[in-house]
Amino acid sequence: IEYVSAIDGIDRIRYTTSHPLEFSERLIEAYAEVPELVNHLHLPVQSGSDRILSLMKRGHTV
Repeated sequence: IEYVSAIDGIDRIRYTTSHPLEFSERLIEAYAEVPELVNHLHLPVQSGSDRILSLMKRGHTV
């Protein structure tokens, strides 16, 4: 995200993560520090239940 924001002509970046595990501390910092990154977060959530996520074999918890 930092590299893309440094490219001339890039005024807005919309980041879409495909997996909750990719939502890292570094990404949170980018939202705070990169003005081109729009303050809209798209994080697909399939369930708010650890039991259901386990049954779905997602490999992560809420």
